[in-house]
Amino acid sequence: NKQVADEKQKKGESTFLKVDDQKVSPYPDIIVQNRSPQDEFIIVACDGIWDVQTNYECIKTVADIFAEGESDLGLASEELLDMCLSMGSKDNMTSIIIKFPAQEIGEGGGVMARREKREAAALAAGGMRATVVDSDVDKANQG
Repeated sequence: NKQVADEKQKKGESTFLKVDDQKVSPYPDIIVQNRSPQDEFIIVACDGIWDVQTNYECIKTVADIFAEGESDLGLASEELLDMCLSMGSKDNMTSIIIKFPAQEIGEGGGVMARREKREAAALAAGGMRATVVDSDVDKANQG
């Protein structure tokens, strides 16, 4: 705790833990992957994303966002975070989407159109504004 660390500092003792004594490893997992001209995008995200989506689901989500006409990578990341929040993620969430030239942008209104669709569905369902994502609306319509 902070008090113990403060006392150690006053005595000139180190407050740093050895790597083996730390609960979280300071050494990242690094995988070297060769890229190809067909690569479309990379998603760099922390565990709050992966707690609620598999690799495939996350890739599909981002691919769908691009297919729906979104070219703003910031909005695409926001949408991914919003979806993960609605799926119950309680952990830290950060995402960065890196788009490569092979990724095509489809036709449509992108994230803003998704938000308008959710808002209309929420208003139709209960007359109140809400923040639900397409997967929630789809689940409600199926069940």
